Amino acid sequence: MAKSIGIKSKQPGRLLRVFLCHSSGDKQRVRDLHHRLKADGVAPWFDEEDLVPGVRWEPQIEEAIRASDVVLICLSKHAVKKEGFVQKEIRNALEIAKEKPDGTIFLIPLRLDKCTVPPSLREFQWVDLCDPVAYDQRLLRALHMRAQDLGITLAADDAHRVAEICQKANQVVRDLPPALGARGTLTNVFRRLVAFDESGLPRKASAVFDPNDGTWTPEALQLLRALIDNGVLLSTRHGTKILIELAHESLIDNWNPMMLWVLDMRIALLAIGRVEHAAREWKNARLTAEAAQVAAVDSLHLWPQEKLDEVNVQLQLLDVIPRPALSADAQAFLRPECDRLIRELEADIGHPRRAEIGDRLEDLGDRRRGVGLRPGGLPDILWCPVPAGEVTIRDQADRVIGTFATKPFYIARYEVTARQFEVFTHYSVYNNPKWWTDLAVEPATHPPFPQKGAANFPAQFVSWYQAIAFCRWLSEVLHYAVRLPAEWEWVQAATGGNQDYIYPWGREWDPARANHRGGAYRLLAVGMYPMGTSPGGAFDMSGNMFEWCQNEFDSPQACQITGTAARTTRGGAFFSDPAEMSVRCRLRDNPSGTNDLGRRIGACIRLVADCPPPGLVTD
Repeated sequence: MAKSIGIKSKQPGRLLRVFLCHSSGDKQRVRDLHHRLKADGVAPWFDEEDLVPGVRWEPQIEEAIRASDVVLICLSKHAVKKEGFVQKEIRNALEIAKEKPDGTIFLIPLRLDKCTVPPSLREFQWVDLCDPVAYDQRLLRALHMRAQDLGITLAADDAHRVAEICQKANQVVRDLPPALGARGTLTNVFRRLVAFDESGLPRKASAVFDPNDGTWTPEALQLLRALIDNGVLLSTRHGTKILIELAHESLIDNWNPMMLWVLDMRIALLAIGRVEHAAREWKNARLTAEAAQVAAVDSLHLWPQEKLDEVNVQLQLLDVIPRPALSADAQAFLRPECDRLIRELEADIGHPRRAEIGDRLEDLGDRRRGVGLRPGGLPDILWCPVPAGEVTIRDQADRVIGTFATKPFYIARYEVTARQFEVFTHYSVYNNPKWWTDLAVEPATHPPFPQKGAANFPAQFVSWYQAIAFCRWLSEVLHYAVRLPAEWEWVQAATGGNQDYIYPWGREWDPARANHRGGAYRLLAVGMYPMGTSPGGAFDMSGNMFEWCQNEFDSPQACQITGTAARTTRGGAFFSDPAEMSVRCRLRDNPSGTNDLGRRIGACIRLVADCPPPGLVTD
């Protein structure tokens, strides 16, 4: 990469002398070139500035050509067709070029537009200034070589001049209102003036300036004008376009605000490289893995959310600069960990891995709808539709106890979680007497049992009385009625009305579809078995934790809330065998939440509602 270098000799004032041969019709473009060369430490001879008034101009031009170290012949469609003095200047330059030793860089044709180079100049390699990088990478490089041939010392960093420009730049930022020196304003300007190569190295770039393109903030425009007025940036015209660029490439490495910005960009660009490399390794490992090992490969290669968050912060910086688009593999690699984990639950993975996923989701704040709280801090309940039907309840001997009709209703997608139940257990909420009206206990003597496990586990060791009080409270704060299901409603929701179902998924026991004694054998987060949902989409209606029904066990038709009669629990738990997890199994439990030995009952809450808000209903 050619640097925008200052070219000067050991003796003060001895700069590389460059004659600008041009047609009057190209005056503006050559004027811009003149300013640019001066900014890069060259001494360009330009008739508009260097002709002495009152002296014959033709001899002055001929003398300037002969005294020059390099002649730049500026060509355009207009110039190559025009007759006049410009053709004489070219002839003079060609004659002087013949006097130079072979290999001397003296005459350099410059194409200002897509013109045809005249035959007399075709033996010289030209520079096409229509190419944005040609000035730095070709013209300055040639001038650099010519200066070396002449024994002119090249100050590659041009330290004095760069320091002067940096001083001006800092003064501009200091003198302007604080908003103009803010990071966002600097970024709006810098992102157009610096480009990064494939290795993440910065270089000076030219940018088309269009104040009406909608990408410039008012503060950035004000800063831009101030930097141009003070010589920190250059503004040149190319045809109908205005280009802006840094006055010196060394500003990238020497002007503090730009140095810090470039450092952030490089870190972010290197992050892209790391992501692409890791994504390729992940994909290759997946391609060579057996189907049963894909989940293990993902677990080994994919990054945890903490690292993804760090990388995403870096990549957000790159939104302000042109950058390569991430590959499809890299985009998949950067998918949020929680999304990956939820998708993994649908794969053929074992119970221990499902337990790990539930725990990890809680570590990540488990944002699944229906599991946590709304923004206002109330339980977020998601509902699944249940069709109307008819349910026959049978006892353990398969004798018919009763047949019950159900109207359409809705059942909660998940069991009430510990996080959701905890809101109710706050002292001022839990001890409000109106939640406990007509119940056989008082809140003061019936405190909530401390929850064990993660907040996305079902709220365990909840008594039937507490479940009723919770439903009353939740109905009031959500502004629609929720309740415990009657036993026949629970069965209808678990089977979807399929009377031959023994489990929520069908007639056959499948140990991979639920949390049971032969599986994880511990309480898990809700919703870890998507293949074991009910026909309507409710999770864990078989396994994980027993669920309270509203009705009495011995008199199923009795759904009143008064009295101390035993109530029904359904669904089985993580410590149950397949028989207890059947939708046909009903258990008898004390509403106080303790068994005959005084131990807490492992039971939780499953809500139903007749008419929840439409936005909370699953498809």
